[in-house]
Amino acid sequence: MGWSLKNKTYKKFHKIHTAVGLFISFNFLLLSLTGILLLFKDEFSPSPSKPLGEPWVNSLSAGLTETKAQFPKLYPLAAFQDHKKAHWIQIRLGESAKTPLREARKITYDIREKKIRGEAKKEESGFFPWLLELHRELFLGFFGKMYIGFVGFLYVFLLISGFFIYGRMMKKRSFGDIRNPFKLKLADLHKYLGVTSFGWALIVGFTGTLLAFNSLIIKAFQYSTLNQLISKYENSVNSEVSGSGVLGHAIANVQNQNLEGEISFVSFPGTEFGVPGHFVFLMEKFWLGRQQASQILLSSADSGGLREVVNLPFYLKALILSEPLHFGNYGGLLFKIIWLLFALCSLLVMIMGVATYWSRTRKMKEKTRLSPLKNSVPGKVAYAWPLVFIFTIVAGVVGCLFQEGLYFFTSLLLFCIPLVVLVSKARFRV
Repeated sequence: MGWSLKNKTYKKFHKIHTAVGLFISFNFLLLSLTGILLLFKDEFSPSPSKPLGEPWVNSLSAGLTETKAQFPKLYPLAAFQDHKKAHWIQIRLGESAKTPLREARKITYDIREKKIRGEAKKEESGFFPWLLELHRELFLGFFGKMYIGFVGFLYVFLLISGFFIYGRMMKKRSFGDIRNPFKLKLADLHKYLGVTSFGWALIVGFTGTLLAFNSLIIKAFQYSTLNQLISKYENSVNSEVSGSGVLGHAIANVQNQNLEGEISFVSFPGTEFGVPGHFVFLMEKFWLGRQQASQILLSSADSGGLREVVNLPFYLKALILSEPLHFGNYGGLLFKIIWLLFALCSLLVMIMGVATYWSRTRKMKEKTRLSPLKNSVPGKVAYAWPLVFIFTIVAGVVGCLFQEGLYFFTSLLLFCIPLVVLVSKARFRV
């Protein structure tokens, strides 16, 4: 426990906590400000088009036929529904089945107009895509992601170490007791704001670390689950994929299984995320209030028959769930405002921590006699309010994923509790 650490161990622990905080402070400032702006991205972006009346994959065969007619020498790698325009299908083509998706040519097929709209020459442009790239990888590609992941790992350590330090420093003091002079006031606010937003910050920090390491996690999936399937069907022949016939039968057979969910991604035989001689379908089902990938299905590229259903490994499901839990881009505007308040609390925690360190290095040695408040509590319950905060934040953040009914309203109230308690319990000494 934090309050049982021996003095020497505690001092070393505190020094490491301080050093890590100073190291990531600028990085955290950048990530916090960009994350706050990205929180309201949907409010400033064009609304997605209305859903189609039928699954997009029903038009994939026609789209593939049109694509093959215009690009006969290219091999289809993957296809998925455009995330902004529901009537567009994004088709990826390569020189061969071994072409990596990141090097693929990007073709858009319009379901309503039944024609190819053209080839995208570059990624999305605009302020928010630019901001997301800065937040995600600092414009440094893979190495930028790895650095952000390292910062995220250090941030999680900073949170956990700060949580234990809080218990040691809160002996015989009540929650919300804020002392004078100014440097002690900074230190106390650092602790109280930190422990109030701890649950929220831990969720954001942990999910952000997972998202930063997403390429490594996907590689782990490729080298484990996907490689096992490739080895199992390595003797299958990659038939030439045409737009009609087998693919249409494969899609129909999957839909006739009455599986819970719908197809969100199609990978073709022998590709980077494919299996020799088989179409791979990624299935999404409604889970935790939103569509989440849950299974992959293998269908024969010769007959279209369904061969195998495989559940996604837990670490890949955790990665998929991490995106909404990291960015807070769900739950409506009121939820996002509460999320913003927690983000500002965490930002103030870092700023006040740096300010406290800076004030101490100026060798301000004045001693202030402090009398405990009448309602001070023993150290053994120093974690009473922090544990309540953790529970209400986790319950609120996860509960708001459902976005409807009494459960959502209750979750929203739980999410507010730490902020309400912080304001009501704060007492500034004169």
